[in-house]
This record gives sequence, structure tokens and C-alpha cells, in this order.
Amino acid sequence: MKLKIQYIIILIGLIGSGCSSYESAYQSTPLTIDGSSSDWKATLDTKKSQDISYGVSNDSENLYLRLHIIDQAIQMKILTAGLTIWIDTTAKSKKELGINCPLQKAPPKMDKNSMVSMQDKPKWNKNQLLEAEFIGFEEADQVYFISNNPFGVEISMDQDEFRAMYYELKVPFSSINLNTDNIISIGLETGSIDLPGTENMQTGMRPSGGMGGKSGGMGGGRPVAMGGKPGKMNSQRPNMETMDNLKTPTKFWIKNIQLANN
Repeated sequence: MKLKIQYIIILIGLIGSGCSSYESAYQSTPLTIDGSSSDWKATLDTKKSQDISYGVSNDSENLYLRLHIIDQAIQMKILTAGLTIWIDTTAKSKKELGINCPLQKAPPKMDKNSMVSMQDKPKWNKNQLLEAEFIGFEEADQVYFISNNPFGVEISMDQDEFRAMYYELKVPFSSINLNTDNIISIGLETGSIDLPGTENMQTGMRPSGGMGGKSGGMGGGRPVAMGGKPGKMNSQRPNMETMDNLKTPTKFWIKNIQLANN
């Protein structure tokens, strides 16, 4: 019994000591923040959370974050409702420093035409002029164009031929205060999108009680998809899972990241 208690105490001590759960890869040369992953270290430990693959790397002067996002709804939330990257140098998953980029469009809503065309994956200009809000930097929340912010932060977004989103972030260590253990946590949080009334769009079918007849109206028999053939749902309509995703922020933490040494 005494031995068991000692084991529990040791285990609690290990949990409370900030043991690393993710090891950053060391970059021998600084990365170019251009939305491409070709210059990232080949041995980078890439993990996945909530349909987002991520990797963290660093050199002696900078912290790097790469996101790879295939999910269409998450892409739309980032482009419409914004994305905030949180950095906690205490590794306690606190919203200590935040970089909100891209910024939320006001208001973050979708009309019915946008809902109908959701089968087309989001497109954007890689070289768009991005603005960013810096939260907790120099004790003031400020908005700058990312190309000339005073903190040396760099961000780039790009798409591949399959329209998967790539997001690269560079944060100089000089703009954040690291702890002596060089362990941090990074959080990701998107906004959410307000949707129009979708009770008839969720199934893609016309309301009941329409004109009947042998030509396939809604008087009975097989369901008719709007703009489609009898018995088939219109593939252009977003499904319930996608709509629930749009209405809910995507957020998670990469906890206890051990920064790499040369």
C-alpha cells in the first residue's frame, strides 16, 4: 500500500512538472513564410486534431507553426469568421498572447445562395493583403497589416491543386517571453458562422404539400431533390454535419511543446 501511494505521488509530480507532450523540430535554416511546406524539416512531427494537421518547428530565433486543412467548413470559418492563434509561454493553455489573422468579416453570415454553392471549395488570393490583431503584445490590442507589423510576425496562406489550405506562421522569440524550460502551448480558435433558416435545405427536398401528379410532384411517392432527379438528394446541398460545423467554433490546444535546441 505504501509503495502504491509513493507511485501515485511520483506520477502526480511528473504530470505537474510540465512534461513535454510534443517536441518541436529544429530548423537549421530559417523558413520562408510563403504557404509552402517544401522547406520544413523532413522529420517534423505532424499530428492531427479536429480535421487539422499541424506541425511546430523552431530555430534559435523563431517559432514556426504550419496548418494543413482539408475540411471545407473549417476553411470557410477561417476565411469568413477569422482565426486566432494563441501562444502561452507558461504552457498552461491560457490565452496569453493572440494573433488574430485573418480577421473576422462582419457579420460572419452566409446567405442561401452561398449555402447552395458550398460544393465549390473556398478560393482566395494567396497574395491578399492580410490584417492581424495582436492581443496581449506590448499590453495593447492593436491591428496591423501583417506585412509591416512591429513584432516581426509573418503569416502566409495558400492552396494546393486540391484546394487544401496551408497556413504558415512565424513568431520571433524576441516578441514573446519564454520560460526557462522552453516549453509553450499553442491554441487554435476559429470563429463561427450564422446560417439562414435551413429547415428545407438540410435535406435538399421541396416542402411537402406541393402540387401532385404523375410527373413526379410532391403529392406522394419518392422524394424529389431540388433541381435534381426523383429519388436523389441534390449533392449541392450541405449536409447536417457540415452546417453544425459552420455554426460551432473549431478550437484546440497543442499542449506542452518542448522547443528544440540546436
